[in-house]
Amino acid sequence: MSDGREEILPAWEELDLKRLNGILMVVGASDVGKSTFARYLFRRLCKSSAGVAHLDGDPGQSTLGPPTTMTLALARDGEQTFPPCGPLWRGFVGSVSPAGHMLPVLTVAARLTGAGRKAGAQVIIYDTTGLVDPSRGGIALKLAEIDLLRPSLLVAIQREREPLLAPFRRSRRVQMVELPPSPAARYRERDERQANRAERFRATSTRPPIFR
Repeated sequence: MSDGREEILPAWEELDLKRLNGILMVVGASDVGKSTFARYLFRRLCKSSAGVAHLDGDPGQSTLGPPTTMTLALARDGEQTFPPCGPLWRGFVGSVSPAGHMLPVLTVAARLTGAGRKAGAQVIIYDTTGLVDPSRGGIALKLAEIDLLRPSLLVAIQREREPLLAPFRRSRRVQMVELPPSPAARYRERDERQANRAERFRATSTRPPIFR
């Protein structure tokens, strides 16, 4: 999905991004525009900050690497284009769905964020998978990611109040912002998702990652 001006909401632009650092985790169900928002946030932070990285955490509908992987890319100084042109790191999850592969998702996320920080990333935007269904382990996965990575900010893109956020609304142990989705966000059928994965396999960057 493109992130043209027609898809940017005033609520997104009103976010106060001063003094943000660490991991900014973007969560929400599939097809609510998480990746659109994550790209918008990346470009906006790059205008005022150095050491900005983007972590593509969806092995099924990837934006930076082939399906079945997660990829972190570091922006070059002064860069505001997406995808980032700096060094990248990639980890193999082994499936296009985190269901049944949650341990690899957590392990790869920890490795990639650690590698990004070591390379100088001050801010890492983590665009997470859209698995939030509690019956498939979605809430357990998100809670484990939050507990493991300790994000400085949790951004929830949601059409309705997500039950996975209930513990954080009560405890306030993680700074959280709840935002509406872009009006351009739409549901994608299974065949469209499969076609997108096939295209990502063909179009994956030839730049070699630092580790697999």
